[in-house]
Amino acid sequence: MGIYDRPYYRDDSPRPGVQLAAPKTMVGKLILLNAVVFLAMVFFDLDSWLVVTADVAMRPALWWKFLTCGFAHDPTNWQHIFFNMFMLYMFGREVESVYGGPRFLQVYLFALLMGSVIWTFSTYFIVKNAGGDPQGAAMLGASGAVVSIFALFCLNFPHRRLFIMMLFPAPAWVVGVAYVLMDISGVVSPRQNVAYLVHLVGAACGFIYFFYGTSGDRFLSRITTPLRGWATGRRLKVYRGSEEVDRLAVDADRILEKLHRDGESSLTPRERRILESYSRQVREQRQ
Repeated sequence: MGIYDRPYYRDDSPRPGVQLAAPKTMVGKLILLNAVVFLAMVFFDLDSWLVVTADVAMRPALWWKFLTCGFAHDPTNWQHIFFNMFMLYMFGREVESVYGGPRFLQVYLFALLMGSVIWTFSTYFIVKNAGGDPQGAAMLGASGAVVSIFALFCLNFPHRRLFIMMLFPAPAWVVGVAYVLMDISGVVSPRQNVAYLVHLVGAACGFIYFFYGTSGDRFLSRITTPLRGWATGRRLKVYRGSEEVDRLAVDADRILEKLHRDGESSLTPRERRILESYSRQVREQRQ
């Protein structure tokens, strides 16, 4: 090692000019990906490649659109992507701090896919029975996935104060219930070009993951296994003595990172229990 390679000789002062760096959080990466796709749709005609139409239900060769439609937004309506990404940023950061990047990505993609699939098949049969053309019904946007994250926020932080229309304070669980009731009303009596059904599917996915996510991690991980390296940027070293230890190791690794970053006071009671359980499991395995 040369003398100027040693830490006390390195110049860590900010360099002049704009420094570009990839976002480190899963929320940041998803926002960046959505923004890049949106800009591409502004300059290029990508609708036929990304947007899902109801007729895709009967065309398995195009089922990849169940995923791509969730990263596409109306290029003529910037409010569409702005409000989706604003909600993802506002609520996703704390949800990611609870579940970690990989599990956050799991539930996000699961809600996205479930919303796309259920909307496509249900719309296909509704339009077909009405004598219409299923190809004329299209859906795009990250709303379903974002609603699943919002639902997880309301369930993990039910008493957090939110502001309805930026004016009226209310607990998060009240806002969540009101949002679901509004979407149910939209499904029963559609008033505008909004996929209320996708919102409800997203909320249901968030609810299911909150109560049964741990037992369903193996199923959800199959969706996102190729993306785990991208999500974490490194490999986790865990003990392989049991599936329980494997699952707890992922949670414990994420909580320890939070402990190092934000201090012990930032841990929730649930996170403390996870650390205790993991520590106990590892001690038992080593005996």
